[in-house]
Amino acid sequence: MGLDPQNLLENKNLSKSEQIALDHYKKKPDGRGFFSVAEIMAKHAQWDEAIQLLSYGLERHPSYSVARVFLSHLLFRRHHFIEAWTNLETSPTSLKTNLTAQLLRLKLSVLLAKQQDATDLVKELSLQDFHESETRLIIEQMDIKPFSQVRRDYADYLKIPFHLLPQDKQNEEETTVSSYKVVENFLKAHNRQEEEAQASFRERVAKGFFASPIHSLFAKPLTTLHPDQIDLDDLTRARLLRRQGLYQNAADLYQRLVLEAPSNDLLRREYNEICDLRDTQKEIDKRISPEIVESMEKVRKIDDRLRLLNVLMNRLENYNDETAA
Repeated sequence: MGLDPQNLLENKNLSKSEQIALDHYKKKPDGRGFFSVAEIMAKHAQWDEAIQLLSYGLERHPSYSVARVFLSHLLFRRHHFIEAWTNLETSPTSLKTNLTAQLLRLKLSVLLAKQQDATDLVKELSLQDFHESETRLIIEQMDIKPFSQVRRDYADYLKIPFHLLPQDKQNEEETTVSSYKVVENFLKAHNRQEEEAQASFRERVAKGFFASPIHSLFAKPLTTLHPDQIDLDDLTRARLLRRQGLYQNAADLYQRLVLEAPSNDLLRREYNEICDLRDTQKEIDKRISPEIVESMEKVRKIDDRLRLLNVLMNRLENYNDETAA
């Protein structure tokens, strides 16, 4: 094999259990102990050596699924995506029930432009209970974005030069331009509505207090919820916002629900998940277009101020009604 783990790990500060695993492999190099030694190598950042040892071990033990999935994981980390996919696909035993393998296959299918595989995996994994925010974000994005845009976003997130991945350049460029136009048009329309609302507000203040119900002042045509869904409870609305990919709005709702019911473990878990999705999405968006992210953050702050103003004016209306009575 040309690889001596004993020498490679000689100067490493190994724990007692790691030294035992290394000694066991030395005594039985043809056994399954190669997997434990490969884990130790990976822990000490000897990625390529661990890959070599795992490849050698799987030649003798091709059905050792745990080692096979770990090998693909290391290949993925080293950006050897085709090799990682092939390693999983050539497993002599099915990996359909191996959740770790399926999560990794989804990431690889996105990067390798295997849209049908990715679609099938999303359907399967949507029924699974797991908490890996990176894969969960891919699943969420597959529902609201074109596949080509999901690929580009994920490649940017991993800091992988997109031109190194299999792609149809023309379709990718057209999709990207189209996506940015949608965001740009949304921001323009949203800012225009905010300006009109503020102008209307100043005019009404100049004339005296509002002659029409205050809630109409802040009504937005660009709402994310269908009018039929206005009467939904907050938890259902938060889950719907998450489904739509509006993670910041969903997080705001979840935060309020958690404050109202601090002992509810389910709410706390869902709140933590949506915060992970929100933060990951922000990181991806910042790498794609910092300008758009900055603009959207300004819009969000304006929304917060308008919501606060709305609450204050409602309280003032209620006070006026009580004093008038």
